[in-house]
Amino acid sequence: SWAKPLELMLTGGVCACTGEKLPLKTRRELGEISSFEEFYQWYREELAYASRLGMKACNLLDATYGTAWPIPFLSSTMAECYQKGEDATRGGTAYCFSTLNACGMADAVDSLCAIREVVFEKHLLTLPQLADLLKADFEGNEPLRLLLSNLPERFGNGKERADRMMKELCAFFVSLGQETENPFGNHFQAGLYTVSSHAGMGAKTGALPTGRHKGVSLANALSPCQGADRLGPTAVIRSVTGVDHSVCGNGMVLDLKFNPGFFKKPSHRQGVRSLVETYFDKGGMEVQFNVVSRE
Repeated sequence: SWAKPLELMLTGGVCACTGEKLPLKTRRELGEISSFEEFYQWYREELAYASRLGMKACNLLDATYGTAWPIPFLSSTMAECYQKGEDATRGGTAYCFSTLNACGMADAVDSLCAIREVVFEKHLLTLPQLADLLKADFEGNEPLRLLLSNLPERFGNGKERADRMMKELCAFFVSLGQETENPFGNHFQAGLYTVSSHAGMGAKTGALPTGRHKGVSLANALSPCQGADRLGPTAVIRSVTGVDHSVCGNGMVLDLKFNPGFFKKPSHRQGVRSLVETYFDKGGMEVQFNVVSRE
């Protein structure tokens, strides 16, 4: 979860949902951070630390699967395992990559953009004041929460600074996997999708500088935060295709939602077809649609 390191930076390493102390690479006094660039670099260090910790845990698991949980029947259906006489859990397959999947990407980018604008550019809050606001889950401060929620710099609207930050952080995240070996001599491949973990991880994440309340679902896969895409699906694909999808060896997901009434006009149906074609022409790798009403 890209959002969790950011939360821990603002709480001094304490989970906002459980009170549990969780690891940070470096604990810092928020009042001593003098620029957004300094805060952003700290975030990158913490994202790397958390990602490497996760990959270390995955490697420990992979090192035990071969003896504790072999899969002989499944292995017998794979030509390379059959030829080597080796179980899939012990590196018998032709491809033995591991996966580093991301969650809450848009939440992290939008939060960082909010911190840059509110704390370091407009000086509406200090970092310690923002941290106190989040710790209280905005209680008694609804106007401030709405201000944060409605900031224009949100991923999914074709905004240059938010889109550039997402591109930078995704490339950085991919590089963390590429530099890390698994027990079979291969590396970690990045996945930018969440299936349903954005809901579970959101339930374990405190309030964020986007105006999001504690416990609310994080953004779904590489999609914008819920309700943050305000300029329509064309702007969404402009933002999402700013990320290089070809480096996502474990795949990526973009979810778009439409109301059924939108498709009653033939011109709208043709527009969606053009949208899909443009998305793939611009390097998109996957998109799926939910066409449902509230009912």
